[in-house]
Amino acid sequence: MHVSSGRRRFVHIGLPKTGTTYLQGILAAERDSLRQVGLLYPGARTDHFLPVQDVLERPFLRRPDPRVEGTWQRLLDEILAWPGDVLISHELLAGARGEVIDEIVGELGRDDVVVLVTARDLARQVPAVWQERIKNGAVHSLQNYLQRVESARHAADRGSRIFWRLQDLPRIIQRWGERVGMDHVVVVTVPAPDGAGEPLAARFARAIGVAPTLLTSADGNATRVNASLGIAETEFLRRLNVEVSSELPWPEYRRLVKKHLAEHRLAGRSGARRLALPPQASAWVEDEAADMIEHVAALGARVVGSLEDLRPRAVGHYAPPTAAELALVASHASAALVQDAEALIGGPLTGDDDEAEDMADLARERWGSLLGSGREDAL
Repeated sequence: MHVSSGRRRFVHIGLPKTGTTYLQGILAAERDSLRQVGLLYPGARTDHFLPVQDVLERPFLRRPDPRVEGTWQRLLDEILAWPGDVLISHELLAGARGEVIDEIVGELGRDDVVVLVTARDLARQVPAVWQERIKNGAVHSLQNYLQRVESARHAADRGSRIFWRLQDLPRIIQRWGERVGMDHVVVVTVPAPDGAGEPLAARFARAIGVAPTLLTSADGNATRVNASLGIAETEFLRRLNVEVSSELPWPEYRRLVKKHLAEHRLAGRSGARRLALPPQASAWVEDEAADMIEHVAALGARVVGSLEDLRPRAVGHYAPPTAAELALVASHASAALVQDAEALIGGPLTGDDDEAEDMADLARERWGSLLGSGREDAL
């Protein structure tokens, strides 16, 4: 029988789109400060994306990455050599199968593991997850995505559907709680959209037993956030995906489209309208959220924040993007392509500026056809 070592091995499992990237950026920025108070945030990267893929034996987006092999064991070696508390963080752990959880818990020491679950209301989660899928190359419209998610709610294989596998809060808590004990599970709620209450970083700090100021003071130093797109920017990217996502290998798509165009150039664009849940989805989202709150409360896990934060609230009015909005985004993207052409190509352009202009002309021609097509299969 395993006896606790007195050290805590925190395993932050997400959920995805609950401020995980933001928190990981802060943790990485304060890695040295955390070590000084006895908490190891292992590795050298901002998060534990590669080791988690390794232990899950599930390549991200089914695209194998040669960097992954052996990274979990290296992370584990660093953890086991550290005399104090440890924190692992990646949101893909929310979807871990039972046998993988058994492996992780067994290697870290069952009585030492504390599972941290960050959670946010479904009215923000559903459109945010759709947007993230679009940033990863998906092509389904928001309306189509909402229909798929709702239809899967009551499916017999709900747990195998990708949205619910990573977002069914009670089932995820129960799956991990069965292995570590519900008294070793902590739910940290993301503050309600009105911004009232304690900030997420302060709540997370309390969950891991460090002074809230250690993380909240680092907020401005965090170099990594998962930047959001507006509704027109996301729709533009979706239409672009139809044309290019199947043509570009994932490493190139990630570099050129996701990281550069979407996150560097389109995210946070001035005047962008915030993505919100369409009103026709409000009823089932509110019903699902009420069920989740009830079931999580019944499980008895410790909550930092309030389960009422998980009750949906209006975060703005949803309206589909107009043709004028999409044209403005396309113009912005074309300008970005001209400005960044040399860096994206990876070397200086030849001749005068003809090469950059040719690239921009091709972009405008393709994007103009997308904006005017009106075809669902080109959306």
